[in-house]
Amino acid sequence: MRNKNLDSANFCIQLDEITNSATSEFIDRITTVIASPNFLEKFTTDLILPKDLNSLILLNILVWYLPEGIRELLRVQLEEIKTSQDNFILKFFQKSKTEMIVFLQETSLWHTRDFFGNLYNTKKIQRVLKLVRFRKRNKLVRKPQRKRGYNDKGSQRLEHERRSIGPQTRLQNLLETERLILQDTIHLIEGFLHGG
Repeated sequence: MRNKNLDSANFCIQLDEITNSATSEFIDRITTVIASPNFLEKFTTDLILPKDLNSLILLNILVWYLPEGIRELLRVQLEEIKTSQDNFILKFFQKSKTEMIVFLQETSLWHTRDFFGNLYNTKKIQRVLKLVRFRKRNKLVRKPQRKRGYNDKGSQRLEHERRSIGPQTRLQNLLETERLILQDTIHLIEGFLHGG
């Protein structure tokens, strides 16, 4: 910023105040979505990306002031943007919040009045936040299975008989039946001993 009368602390305070006043309605609207414990797994963003560079810069600044779950979703989508011009400016905003603030203070692209008056004001912030929508992730569409025919299975084989019965399967079936017979015998003897 070219205004040297505004020190870094006052600049940060002014940036925070404008952001909090403009994003309060947006954050209230999406708190129910964020409160979900599986927010990142269940929801995805429908982000309609703005065409002009100023709106992209505004959105990159706002990302750092949003709650954590939303911030991560939006940052991933914003980092994938390939713009033809001034892509290096967006990279400064995407690295970290402190680098973004230092870049805004040290740049000569905007005067403070121009930045807070034309680029970063409440109306533009709310307009850009309307572009961010959340929807549930697509799941497979399950078509209902229509019943065909009768419920009667007729001479359908039992499930354990459906598999191919080799020598190991027959041996396993014999061992299991012997084990069940032995358990039944033990329970019968215990019943006689304790009940008798």
